[in-house]
Amino acid sequence: MAPEVAAGKPYDATVDRKDAIDKRLSGEPLPIPVETSEAMAQVILKACAFNPKDRYQSPSEFKEALAAVKAGLPVTAFVPTADNTFNELVSAESVS
Repeated sequence: MAPEVAAGKPYDATVDRKDAIDKRLSGEPLPIPVETSEAMAQVILKACAFNPKDRYQSPSEFKEALAAVKAGLPVTAFVPTADNTFNELVSAESVS
């Protein structure tokens, strides 16, 4: 929660964005998207995965998943790897 909200002070949309950015950088999982099919929700979660290795590895792979949703075909459920934080991912990349 943003400090402004916790303190009961007035706030605007930028506070919500800051809170969202802080959550993403900490590796907190995204909520399941609403107002869409379960299959599309899985595609969105994979496309927005925190760990790059969990995301679609190419535009064509992403396109295939979207085409499967459109055609009503089953889509593999998204299962993220162990939660990572931004700092852990950056450290792992710099060591590689």
